[in-house]
Amino acid sequence: VSSWWNRVVEEENAERKIQGVVALARRGQPAHQYAALKALTSISFDDLPESEKLNMIRAYGLVFIRLGAPADHWRMKASSQLMSSYPSSSFNLNKELAQLLAYLEAPGYVDKTVALLEAASEETMDIPILTEELTSRHERYGGDIEEMKANMPSAPEIAFAFALSHAKEGWTMENRERYLTWFYDSMSRSGGRSYVGFIDHMRRRALDNIPAEEQEALADLVVEFNQPALDMASLPQPEGPGENWMQGPVRRMLNDHLEEAPRNYERGKEMYAAALCEACHTMNGMGGNIGPDLSQIGTRFSRGDIVEAIISPSDAISDQYGATVFTMKNGSAMVGRVISQDETSVTLNQNPFDMSQTTEISKSDIESEGASPASIMPAGLINRLNQEEVMDLIAYLVANGNPDHELFTGVSQEAEEE
Repeated sequence: VSSWWNRVVEEENAERKIQGVVALARRGQPAHQYAALKALTSISFDDLPESEKLNMIRAYGLVFIRLGAPADHWRMKASSQLMSSYPSSSFNLNKELAQLLAYLEAPGYVDKTVALLEAASEETMDIPILTEELTSRHERYGGDIEEMKANMPSAPEIAFAFALSHAKEGWTMENRERYLTWFYDSMSRSGGRSYVGFIDHMRRRALDNIPAEEQEALADLVVEFNQPALDMASLPQPEGPGENWMQGPVRRMLNDHLEEAPRNYERGKEMYAAALCEACHTMNGMGGNIGPDLSQIGTRFSRGDIVEAIISPSDAISDQYGATVFTMKNGSAMVGRVISQDETSVTLNQNPFDMSQTTEISKSDIESEGASPASIMPAGLINRLNQEEVMDLIAYLVANGNPDHELFTGVSQEAEEE
């Protein structure tokens, strides 16, 4: 690198200079950042064709990833260079610029991007997708795709909202309100099984960037998205009597009796609520988003896997849904899901059935932290259910909540087609 790094700065051809910076970022050291940024900021960005603009944006990103964050004067110089072309008439270019300019905290970036987000929400994009003729052939996925097509969020909306969720500086209260209003509207859209959870995760990251005093002023918009506490009194109640269900007996019961007669769909759905599954999991667009989406659980997992997950939830815990144990300097411990954190504190939720209940702990009081060996999903949730209720619940999960599944109708799909 020492034999050619200076040629990157002196190169006059923009394309060769950009490729030289990419090589310097990949093979150089942090000390070479000066040369890389001097080379990039000397290029007339506005005069480049779109393909080279995209290459240059990616070169900037590689420099920051490999060689470190830029000093303020380089950040401002790069921001000024790129903001003159933002927004452009190209979505692909705007998408890449939106992410880079958010990282650079470019002056004026938030104003322009909130405006782009609102404009995108009023447009429709002609995105190629499966035809109704094709989706009608698939019993499990076809309906989902048709529902998604009927009210699909646009790709630019998602891109600009995602980029804005990383922006920490340059906000006004008006822009905060406009941005949070977009989240409120977007939650009613359809975009696939994981859409709501994805949007909510993006919103939480955006809220982490809002100072506490501003969150108080925006309380109506912030609170609007909090999942309400579960009303236990309104849930269906099992008939019982229950028992301390173990994996072996439940597996044998399912193997011997699940297909003996059509199961009771309504009872299975009620037991899904009674066992608190609905409080934390989404099924066909309904329910909580604290745990994994269960809409396709019967397609993705065996009955044995489902039984194991219900009865022994701590045996396998996804990193995405795990809790954290904080050992405090005074010898106590705090366990919960991390909702947000900043340089001085961590906010935990310790009650998965009421996301509004949070606890803030000071980082200065924390001795250590680590993943909790216990799942936030309690064990024994089906112990109030009797044998028939357990089988109807498992049937409901195996059928992915579909009342027309053969476990409820007694007629297989092959027989229906014949």
